[in-house]
This record gives sequence, C-alpha cells and structure tokens, in this order.
Amino acid sequence: MDFKQLYYFAQICNYKSLTKTAKNLYVTQQALSKNLKSLESELQVSLFARMHDGVLLTAEGNRGRKRSCVISKLLRPTSMTIFT
Repeated sequence: MDFKQLYYFAQICNYKSLTKTAKNLYVTQQALSKNLKSLESELQVSLFARMHDGVLLTAEGNRGRKRSCVISKLLRPTSMTIFT
C-alpha cells in the first residue's frame, strides 16, 4: 500500500463515483479502477460495492476510510516538508 492508493481511496469515498473521482483527479477511470482493485487485492477485502450509479462503502471500506483519514493527516505535513 502506498500514499497514492490511500489518497485515491479517500477521494473515491468523497465523490462516491469512480467516474467523478477520475475526472477530478485528472486520471483515467481505468487507471483509478486498477489502483482500487490492486488495493482491494492487497488487503483481501472489497472496499466498495459497485452500483449502477456509483459506489457504496462496505463495512471494511468504512473502517478503512476512518483509518486512511488519520494516516493522510499524519503524512500530509511530512510530504509538504519533503517537497518545499
């Protein structure tokens, strides 16, 4: 798992749609979907239930969302320090 996977996961949680998330991140939907499937495979859980009009968090995805927010907040100052 890497920071980009966590970031993408958090953004999918926010937009509740792979299409909207991909558009706002300026990546292809295929790349975003591949990234998500890789994360789910690594964790051996389904983070989202795919619906016709978007995605819904599973119970595992909801736990992951809460934890990813904490991790992102901890890493954000570190990444800002490295690149400034």
